[in-house]
Amino acid sequence: MTALHVASARDLANLLPGALRTPMREPLHAELTRGELAKALEDADSALLVAETGGKVVGLALAIVERHTDDLIDAPFLTVEYLETDAAFRGRGIGRALMHEVEAIAEARGITTLELLVWSCNTAAIALYESLGYSPLEMRMVKRLG
Repeated sequence: MTALHVASARDLANLLPGALRTPMREPLHAELTRGELAKALEDADSALLVAETGGKVVGLALAIVERHTDDLIDAPFLTVEYLETDAAFRGRGIGRALMHEVEAIAEARGITTLELLVWSCNTAAIALYESLGYSPLEMRMVKRLG
């Protein structure tokens, strides 16, 4: 799972415009990821889903129940933190299947609102989310100085 997450983060970073791209510190990123995923496995408010084929992890989703109301969404709601598919397995419906499972978990917990963040340069993910009925709520903007 950690290797998939690090590879997905690297792929996503490569989509960024050059001025925003920074080198990824992979050993540190992998260590933080292992800790985050281990914590999610123990947290009753987290759902960590894995897709496997032939004993290999080819997809993962991490969603967390948010118990605080934010500026725009009433609690509880479910935040999809990660949805990742191994590059060699993209386009096969793995992400879609994981999202359907995340939604089923939300429904089973009585949660009616899901939210997620997606980078505007990640057009494949945006197309997937829109095909599943998600729509934009707000826009985050960035500018790197210097």
